[in-house]
Amino acid sequence: MIRFTASALVLFTCSFSTLAHAQEAPAEASPTAAAPDAAAKQEAARRFGSAIKLYEDGDYQLALAEFERVYELVPDYRVLYNIGQVSMQLGRYARALRTLREYMGRGGDAVPSDRRSAVRVDLELLETRTATLTLDIQPPGTEVWIDGVLIGQAPLAQPVVVDVGERTVQARRRGFVGRTQAITLAGSDQRELVLKLEADPTAAPSAGPAGSQRVGPRTDATVPEKKPRTLLWVGWGATATLAAGSAVAAVLGASAAGNLKDLRDTRSATRDALDNAEDRAQTRFLVADVLGVAALAAGATTLYFQLSGSGQREKPQHARLGVSVLPNGVSLRVEH
Repeated sequence: MIRFTASALVLFTCSFSTLAHAQEAPAEASPTAAAPDAAAKQEAARRFGSAIKLYEDGDYQLALAEFERVYELVPDYRVLYNIGQVSMQLGRYARALRTLREYMGRGGDAVPSDRRSAVRVDLELLETRTATLTLDIQPPGTEVWIDGVLIGQAPLAQPVVVDVGERTVQARRRGFVGRTQAITLAGSDQRELVLKLEADPTAAPSAGPAGSQRVGPRTDATVPEKKPRTLLWVGWGATATLAAGSAVAAVLGASAAGNLKDLRDTRSATRDALDNAEDRAQTRFLVADVLGVAALAAGATTLYFQLSGSGQREKPQHARLGVSVLPNGVSLRVEH
């Protein structure tokens, strides 16, 4: 595990102890940023002392949090050195590399020569424990996440420095199918990863700014009325049942008619037997006719509603189905 020396930390502490009483603006401060007031400087000095104590106690996680809070209060470049060193102690090498590079860049010639030499050694070591990942993510505007941390939106301005090992890259954008890609990186690797998102076919179309969705009104002219499929199944089932019953009755009627013919050919047949046989034949034929008419009516009605429910057409108004029994068959008609 990398450790920074106690002498380096003490040297930095001594130079930072005058922060609460400093009059000059922090080095490389933004011209638009407000200079920290006296209260902020005093709090920063107090937290800095707390961070030193936490580091000496071996509580590096809390020490890092205190150093970061100090930098938020007073963005002095010198704090970056300690943030980088504690990040190294915690094994966050990519973060340490970025922070120490920023420290050298902002400090410039103000960084003591011995400190500059020590940081260069640290940077060389950190480069062997980190990797550089160039991300080509499409389409533009896609959110890019690495190990659950939002990095930014595509296209990224520059490659990303990450710790070695297995990293998980995620690309997310509304209206597209997100992608997740795991990649294993070794020290000093320079890799490129390309992720292209495909449009989500299940997403509602949007009109206007990205991410907004608008659904227009739906009219009867464009949206056909949907008939319950259950009713259609019942209709066709009833048609089949009635048709089968008509066929059975017709067969029984034909059988009864055959028996009547045989009785008529028999000289010993009585009038009552002939009348009974004739009644049975007529009744069965009548039942067959009624069931047949009912089957035709059910089938025609079901077909009518099925056809009227398909396509984009207007429904007929006041439509009625008429059925007439004729001497030689059945007549069906649709009346409007």
